[in-house]
This record gives sequence, C-alpha cells and structure tokens, in this order.
Amino acid sequence: MAEAAGLHLAAALDGAGWHPAGWREPGARPGDLFTPGYWADLAREAERGLLDFITIEDALGLQAASRYGGPDGRADQVRGRLDAVLIAAQVWNTDLSGYDAEGPLPETDPEPAAPSIIQGRARQHADPLDTARQWRALAEEKKLSIRELIIEVTGRQSFIGTPSAVAGQLSRFVQQDACDGFILVPHLIPAGLDEFAAKVVPLLQERGVLRTEYRTGTLRERLGLGPARPAAAWAAAALAAQGSGSAREECVHA
Repeated sequence: MAEAAGLHLAAALDGAGWHPAGWREPGARPGDLFTPGYWADLAREAERGLLDFITIEDALGLQAASRYGGPDGRADQVRGRLDAVLIAAQVWNTDLSGYDAEGPLPETDPEPAAPSIIQGRARQHADPLDTARQWRALAEEKKLSIRELIIEVTGRQSFIGTPSAVAGQLSRFVQQDACDGFILVPHLIPAGLDEFAAKVVPLLQERGVLRTEYRTGTLRERLGLGPARPAAAWAAAALAAQGSGSAREECVHA
C-alpha cells in the first residue's frame, strides 16, 4: 500500500556549493554568482524536484582582503569558507595562523575580553571558554586534530550512496515518524541539486512519500502551519501572557 506523500523538501543554496572548492567543478558557474539568472535557474531546478522552498544562504558581513584586516569595500570577489584553523581562531579570538590544522588545539585559553577578530560578525559561541573546554575534551577523547575536530563539531547528517540508497534512507525517516522533511545542503551547485531532482526525487515518488505535483495553497498550508496570525493577534497574545505572569507573581507574593 502506498504511503501518504508527506515528505517536505527544501534546499539551502550558497554560491557554487557548500564545499569550499565547489567553484572549481567543471559544471560550476562562479562567474554567474552575482547575476539574477543564476539563482532563477536554481529555483527552476528546485521546482522540477517539487521542493517546498529554497533559501539563499547569504549573510551580512564586512569583507577584507587581508585575513584580519578591516573592510575593503569590494563586492566583486567570492570569498572562500573559513578553514578549520580560522574557525578555531573565532573561538580563541586570536590569530592561530601559526597552528597546523593537523595538530592539536591551542593549550592556551581563549581571550574573550580582547577586541574581536571577527569584525562585522556576531559571535558564534556565547561562552568561548566553555566551548574551548568542550572541544578539548572531545579532541582528547577521540584523538582529533584541529581539522578533524572542526569536522566533528560542524558536521551535518549525511546521506551517501546510490540514488536508490539515498531515497531509501530518506523514506525510512518519514515512515518511522522520525521527521517529515529535510533541508538539502548541496556540496556542489548546480550538480548536486540537478542530480537529486533527476535521480532521487522520482524514486521518492515511487515509494509514495513525495508528491507528484504541487498542490494549490500557500506554503504555510503545504507545511501544515495553518493560517498566519495577524500582528495584532501576536501582540494580544503577548499582552495576555504578560498579564498572566503578573497575576502569578501577585499570588506568590500574597
């Protein structure tokens, strides 16, 4: 018996892919990254795969030609992703360029009180000292280098194998009520998105877990979120919550 088509799919798209060397692939289009047509093509490919939505993983951040310099005002370059040592440097808040990615973490503690080396960006870790302690414990337990540790702490769930194997893994999660959707993070763009839409999506449809066409209705309705609440309704709910909180405080003090 066919299963209910309840799988939701989305894709997080970033440049030429999430792999730092994705722009080197023969099918990549690094020269088109700043053109509307590039993203429109990806959106059309996502529609071919019947994805619910896509996100364009952009961020507001100051760019600099030097490693730790100030903003340089350029908008004509695609900047590479941070390597393992630079990610560790964000936590330690100091220049770790002298450290080997295949070596151990610094023995010194982070310097959270020093001027931030990631100017123009929000800190990724609220408590650098606690993060460093956790990372050291994990690295010691598993005998990890800086590179291996960063892979360990930043990795995502991966589905690797033939189109049939990937479709089977995704389907099992849905059948077992482990989840009802996935956000795809293609390492290579457009190749990763193209192959998924052409090879994996038809298999998911055969298994009955993915729709064969878009249904009418809004995105909220497709995701089962119901109608949007007007801003006034949110404000009223917030005021009601504040009022009930005050009433509880009065009861406690009484």
